[in-house]
Amino acid sequence: MNATNTKRERKKARRAERIAAERAAAKRQQMLRRARVGLLALLVVGAIVAAALFMVRGADATLGVPAPEVSGEAPSLPPPPAEQGAEDPAVGSRAPQITGYDPDGEPVQIGGTGQPQALSFLAHWCPHCQAEVPEVVEWVEEGNLPSGVDLVAVSTQHDPARPNWPPDRWLADEGWQGPVLVDHDLTASEAYGARGTPFWVFVDGDGTVVARHPGRLTLGELADYVDALERG
Repeated sequence: MNATNTKRERKKARRAERIAAERAAAKRQQMLRRARVGLLALLVVGAIVAAALFMVRGADATLGVPAPEVSGEAPSLPPPPAEQGAEDPAVGSRAPQITGYDPDGEPVQIGGTGQPQALSFLAHWCPHCQAEVPEVVEWVEEGNLPSGVDLVAVSTQHDPARPNWPPDRWLADEGWQGPVLVDHDLTASEAYGARGTPFWVFVDGDGTVVARHPGRLTLGELADYVDALERG
């Protein structure tokens, strides 16, 4: 009787040890799972924070360069007339001299450079600009822009929440080769009377406004305006 009881007690003890070991192993597995979940949560939070910081830096509407400044004494140009075909009061006026920077921080000047300039005021999100830019790029690549005329993009009306941000990448992807003036605070746009995009201004080598064209240009119109610049 005592031997039987002793045997049962040993079995019971071994069973209790096995159950305890199984519970300890299950507890360790549970702790490991919790640790993995916690680590994964930390990694996710870190990725979200990193993405947020990247987005904040990428959402800088200034592109990291100072706003352009009016460097000459010429007054701002009035807006173009609303009536189609009406005489533009800005034609024959002195073009405002604007000194600013491109997206890489290199200086860019429009007006009063001594060189004829075709100024294209563009917004990265503007559908008409998106359609016009590749046409102008192809026109230039075909050799239609005279060597004595500078084609300058004025990147304006920046909005990081809208398409084709950032504008310098958009223009580079389209193959734009000319200078790009960053006009994030509309200094240049307001000085030249631009009220929308695209908007073109043609300035001769003496710094006089030869023509302005609100809205999208045909390539024939662009050629005519550039010819007028060359004629001086």
